[in-house]
Amino acid sequence: MKYNIGDKVSINDIEWKIREYRMGRGKEWIYTLNRSDGAVDEDGIIVSMSLNSDAMDGVSLNGKMIGSQQDV
Repeated sequence: MKYNIGDKVSINDIEWKIREYRMGRGKEWIYTLNRSDGAVDEDGIIVSMSLNSDAMDGVSLNGKMIGSQQDV
């Protein structure tokens, strides 16, 4: 696992925060991100998305990792 709960990333100029991570299919980390602004959809469900390690690496390589618990 490379990223920690609470790390922040910016995707399309929207700040997201890692809420949880879990092992997916027994071989890769899956990260669940929530919008940092607490946005909800029309049904009142918190806006979130899940990304695998490769997608997270792509986000951080593009200079969009904006905060990390490891930096503290």
